[in-house]
This record gives sequence, C-alpha cells and structure tokens, in this order.
Amino acid sequence: MLLRLFSIQCERHGASPSGPGLIVGNHLSWLDIVAALATWQCTFVAKREVRDWPIIGWLAQSLGVVFVDRTRKRDLLRAIPALERALTDGELVLLFPEGTTTAGERIRRFRSALFEAAVRAGAPVYPLALSGHATQRDIANTPVVCWLGEETLFANIKRLVAARGLAFSLDLGAPIAPGADRKTLAVRARNEVARRFVPVRTHALVPTPAHAPPRAWSRWDMLIRGWGG
Repeated sequence: MLLRLFSIQCERHGASPSGPGLIVGNHLSWLDIVAALATWQCTFVAKREVRDWPIIGWLAQSLGVVFVDRTRKRDLLRAIPALERALTDGELVLLFPEGTTTAGERIRRFRSALFEAAVRAGAPVYPLALSGHATQRDIANTPVVCWLGEETLFANIKRLVAARGLAFSLDLGAPIAPGADRKTLAVRARNEVARRFVPVRTHALVPTPAHAPPRAWSRWDMLIRGWGG
C-alpha cells in the first residue's frame, strides 16, 4: 500500500529465500523495511528508539521485531538469543549490519556481533543489495530514496511526494552457509552485497514550462504539504 501511495516501483532480483534465515543488507532508508515486507514475510532488527515511534513502533512490535539498544553493548547479551530464537523458530529476519543509513554511495563495514545468532542457529545468511533511483528537484540534497539522521521523517516524505520516477531495487544473493565464525561470515556477506550493489542514482527534475498547466495535487499531496506548514 505504501509503495503504491508514493508511486514507487519495486524492482526485485534474485531468487526468494527457500526457508528461514538472516537477510543482511545495506541500509538506505525506512523504505528498506517497507520494500522488504512487501516482498517477503519477515521480521527485522531495529534500534530501540523505533519502539517509541507513533504507529510504526506498534506495528514493529506486532511483527515480532528484535529491538537493540546500540548505545549499550551489554544489550547484545539479550538481543543475540532473541534473534537466535526467531531463526530457530523458522523466521526470516532482516538485519542492517552497517548500523546506520547511508547516502547510497558505497557499502560500509558490516558489524559482526549479531551474525552470532545465525552461527548458533545454523541458519543461512542471505546477502541483500539495496539501491534505487529517482528524479528530484534539488540533486545537491541527499537522494530522496535515502534518509539520513539530519532529515526528519516528514521532510523525507515531502521530498518523496515531490519526486518522480521513484524505483527501489532489492537484489538478493545466494545463501551463505553459517559454518564460519561471525566475523568471517560478516566479511563474506559484506563483500557479496558490495559485489551486487549499484550506487543510488538521482536525476534533476526538469522545471515545468511557464505555459504548462499546473499539476493537479492529490489528497495525499495536500495532506503532506499541510504537515509541513
């Protein structure tokens, strides 16, 4: 529903997971989760703050999300067994091991701590390369399919509404056996994601000619413009 609401075309590559496992991918935006949930029946790992977000926090809890407090290393002692249980119970879990969103230029180092859950559960690891492209008004800004910490959620939504030709890409690689230790597994997964990754592309939006009729605003457009004041 959200992908249709924002007129986002979702491009999928690679075979779907044949069973439970840990999907690990680069992190661009909150759209990562929306696109993944529209593609696979899965849950995901999220930072603790998401639990307090209006509506989204409630939805996340109902999906069985594993919340992690990234400011406390000791929280891993709770999160790893919780993630292991989800994998052992046959779930497909999405993890963003970079630990933060990026501007879609490259793949950062994958943090290895939570890979321990896949090792303990004997679950395969699926590398996922996320990318996208769009046409937006100001290409000097962060690409609209990305969401960095300095931008508010509503500001990002307004830019999504104003953009054109939105497409989001999910490229899933072959599963990696969990036999290695967590650090080796993280490096292998990161390298495979980097191999499949295509940097985010952004194009300038051509201004509407002065003689052209104004674009009709939908109810959704007007709602978002109202939120932004």
